[in-house]
Amino acid sequence: MMPGLDGSGCGVALVLLLMAIAAVVLNLAVLAAVALRRSGWMAPRAPGWTAPKAPTWRTALAIGAVSVLFFVSFLVLRLAARDVLSSWIVALFFLPAGLGLLSVAVAFFGARRAGVRGAGLALPGAILVAGLCACAWVGVTWRAMALRGALWDAVLREEVATAQALLARGAGGEAADRPFLQELLVKSARDVNVELVRALLDAGGDPNGPNMVEGAGERSPLLAAIGADPILRLHPIDPETHARQQLQVVALLLERGANPNSVEGRGTTTPALLAWVAGSDEMLRLLDAKGATDARTIAPRFEELLAAAASGNVGRVGEIVAPYGARFQFDRQGRSPLVVAAENGHLEVVNALLDAFGDSVQCANVDRARAAASRQGDAAITRRLLDVCSYRP
Repeated sequence: MMPGLDGSGCGVALVLLLMAIAAVVLNLAVLAAVALRRSGWMAPRAPGWTAPKAPTWRTALAIGAVSVLFFVSFLVLRLAARDVLSSWIVALFFLPAGLGLLSVAVAFFGARRAGVRGAGLALPGAILVAGLCACAWVGVTWRAMALRGALWDAVLREEVATAQALLARGAGGEAADRPFLQELLVKSARDVNVELVRALLDAGGDPNGPNMVEGAGERSPLLAAIGADPILRLHPIDPETHARQQLQVVALLLERGANPNSVEGRGTTTPALLAWVAGSDEMLRLLDAKGATDARTIAPRFEELLAAAASGNVGRVGEIVAPYGARFQFDRQGRSPLVVAAENGHLEVVNALLDAFGDSVQCANVDRARAAASRQGDAAITRRLLDVCSYRP
């Protein structure tokens, strides 16, 4: 597979490569023929010898103009899609375009030598000037794209010094790059890299802006940092270091204006809820100090849920669990309302909890509840829980 294109684009890339080769060959042929003619090699050398016919300036103009206009136009379209171009694609477009500009220049001066004046010189002159301007614009735009690609690689590898240098050179500084910069900020927050988060915030990242990349869940930097899992990091770190850096990133984002009451996408997940799930009292205190309205209410609500599950109050269980869903499967001590309901023989509560947890139900939690029901001799709940996670091998 060619670098810079996915599998579906390999056929198109092959066609473009062949067209580029053809354009290079034609332009080189024109330029070589002109050079040989100017050197006198095509002059008659013996009686009856017929010199090869040199291309006219119109031929040079046509070949050069097509090379310049086609390749520059395609490259402009590719850059307009904000693709990060690899070096081979840049060479693929600039080589025939550069040779095409030389052919157009040769045609321009050839037309002058042929006595063409005025309007006759307008076309090659206009193409020459437009081609030079387009190539200059493409070069500047490609530099921005190259900086953007280098910044992505630096953030991915967590090379803080390199990322800071690229940001200082203007990488991601254009208005159209704001979603890209936000994606990097959310990623750095998820990686709990406090120096990268600080650098991206200084570069214009929004502490409250969601990552709008498709499939990212519209998660803000604060939610990404609190919900970060050390197991999912590209570069693993020990849990103690992760917890310390996570707390630093959360404190930095809150200091820079992150909303402690933000909600993930269109759901109900708040920073305090994620901090409670993570079992971090330090993050809960930070959020409470910054005005998180639910930092002190989540733990009591879970206690109330356990009590309702134990008493079989299915209506109250539904009211409590509705805003939290699968986040309320168990707490940091491993206490589970599903297990409590199974132990006390409340089938309706078990069904309500399973409905609330949906596809996010954890099979280990179901196994614990089924074991509890089996110990109590409750066949109905045991059978009900046997149907859950039955797809497992």
